[in-house]
Amino acid sequence: MRGLHPPGAGLAILLATALAAAAFLAWGLRTPTLERVWQLQIELGLGVRKALSTPERELLAAALLKNPGLAEGMLGEATFGIISANRDGLIDNGYLYLVARKGSRGRTMELRTTDRRGGDPVPIEVTAGAAVTRGEVKEGAPFVWELPDDHPLPALIEVRFGSGEGPEKKGGPDRPGMLVRTREQP
Repeated sequence: MRGLHPPGAGLAILLATALAAAAFLAWGLRTPTLERVWQLQIELGLGVRKALSTPERELLAAALLKNPGLAEGMLGEATFGIISANRDGLIDNGYLYLVARKGSRGRTMELRTTDRRGGDPVPIEVTAGAAVTRGEVKEGAPFVWELPDDHPLPALIEVRFGSGEGPEKKGGPDRPGMLVRTREQP
């Protein structure tokens, strides 16, 4: 009777090859970053989704920095503008996203409420990278925000107002519409 021998080098190579093939298959099956970015862009433009989660916002912001041509594709001729669903600057879903690309200066956003009842001030939160600015807007007192000149470009800017959840709460009593105007210095 022969004794048991430890596995040979052939078995070790076979197992290493199987593990490498499985890892390659798992890598190949994941969604490419740019495809996910384009999906987010379409969903935002149509207004069919909730506001971006923090990982989604970070993914989109990182993709803009890594691929500056994305900002051009999103904005066309403009160098600063809204990329989420709006009707001539009217936003009623509680959030909006803007992109500023290289070549823009003095990028300013102004929010005005469409609530003519003189209701309570609406809280506003603007996120650009790691910087968060909070404020409020009410009838007769718009909220004005300017992207700092030293902010890395292209940049993704998120603005949330009211509950800031998304399209399922459109037109609710706690969700006034906002009129957004963007400007930049020539």
